[in-house]
Amino acid sequence: MLKTELLKKGLAGADLVVLVRYGELAIKGAPTRRRMQRLLVRNITDALERKSVEHKGVKVVEGRIAVSDPSPLEEAVRALTRVFGIVSVSPSLSYTASSLGEIVERAIELLGGSFAGKKIRVVARRVGSHSFTSLDVARELGRLMLERGASGVDLKNPEYTVYIEVRGSRVFLYDTVVPGPGGIPLGSEGKTLALVSGGFDSAVASWMLMKRGSSVDFVFFNIGGEEQARIAREVACYLACEWAHGVEPVLYEVEFRWLMPLLGMRFP
Repeated sequence: MLKTELLKKGLAGADLVVLVRYGELAIKGAPTRRRMQRLLVRNITDALERKSVEHKGVKVVEGRIAVSDPSPLEEAVRALTRVFGIVSVSPSLSYTASSLGEIVERAIELLGGSFAGKKIRVVARRVGSHSFTSLDVARELGRLMLERGASGVDLKNPEYTVYIEVRGSRVFLYDTVVPGPGGIPLGSEGKTLALVSGGFDSAVASWMLMKRGSSVDFVFFNIGGEEQARIAREVACYLACEWAHGVEPVLYEVEFRWLMPLLGMRFP
């Protein structure tokens, strides 16, 4: 169960949005970045559909991707943290505001006393043209939190950290950051065929190829019999179902047990 102090206070008229951060693709050139953003949106949508998560849309929002009103939230977060290209996700409350005063007053209302009696830290980011800076947002919100019951400020070991991002006229308020796998979106690179045995090494190698954007199909050389084949299928199925969002990997099984008598070996 995903619990945050902020969300436990209720939406209070704000929108529930899972804010998705991507890393490496942000430094790509504009055409490549747009292509990878489209792939990431596709893969996110597929991941949510596979887990039967309902939502009101997935879209790029000024350097982030926003998933609107996902339900159930816990399953949505779990699905998103298994999508390659995602660095982290945060369930957040989103609202529209224009002035600095409106931004921080609305934030205090939504926080609802989550910080009372705690040492706090405010982390602010801002994208767009505004008459104030990120530091202004952090300073003003922190001041109001202190006035409303926070016990002090501790930037190194806070008891409660609130994050606020101002992106154009849209504000995102959250207190939880859940890490993702990183990498680049699956499908952004070429196709690869990975030899899997059912063991640990081949599964990790396949996962790392997928993390670098390669669509991986699997091939299994059956030398050990049905038990080994079953394990290899389970490994391939796990990688395909839990991590290969946006693509449909294929498992090829090649029968090699006919070689065993020639090598003086018995069938298992």
